[in-house]
Amino acid sequence: DATSLRGLYVPPQGEQLNGIRALVLRSTWVGSIMARAFQKVFVEMDAANPSGVTLEWLGAGKFLSYQEIANFHAALFFPEQPDKLTFWEQYEMSMPLWL
Repeated sequence: DATSLRGLYVPPQGEQLNGIRALVLRSTWVGSIMARAFQKVFVEMDAANPSGVTLEWLGAGKFLSYQEIANFHAALFFPEQPDKLTFWEQYEMSMPLWL
């Protein structure tokens, strides 16, 4: 039920801001060469200029509840993914999205 998602995400405060966790949402893009290149570039950029962001990739066979997803600081969504409902679910939670 989409109405149960409204406001599920609560922005982190205080100590919760240390060690930001971002979830890369499942998509067909995740297994692509572009995704591997993005991951490598992100790691190299982070090594040169530490951001404190940890990316967790939601891949095949891994499933999270809406509450578990809402516990991340942010979600990365790649718009060319065929499952547009994923975007609307996180948007409805009021979760920050990096598009």
